[in-house]
Amino acid sequence: MGRDGGGGVAGGMSDSVLRKVLLSYFYVAVWIFLSFSVIVYNKYILDPKMYNWPFPISLTMVHMGFCSSSPSRSSASSASSTSRPRPP
Repeated sequence: MGRDGGGGVAGGMSDSVLRKVLLSYFYVAVWIFLSFSVIVYNKYILDPKMYNWPFPISLTMVHMGFCSSSPSRSSASSASSTSRPRPP
């Protein structure tokens, strides 16, 4: 199946499935990197020796507000760009 026929990649996986799997891994890697970046940024902001931000709750509220608005904007734009089947 792998080399003889089928036109797929190793193990019989098609190119589109492999592309979706790799894209999923890429999204997870970006998510981990962004999460790490926010943690390091918060450490810098809240550290008394560096920036000494006196209001940690306000910093958390700003992060939560931004994070809750970003996915809703991206999901709304992707939902409007996909074609939906029309009811009969």
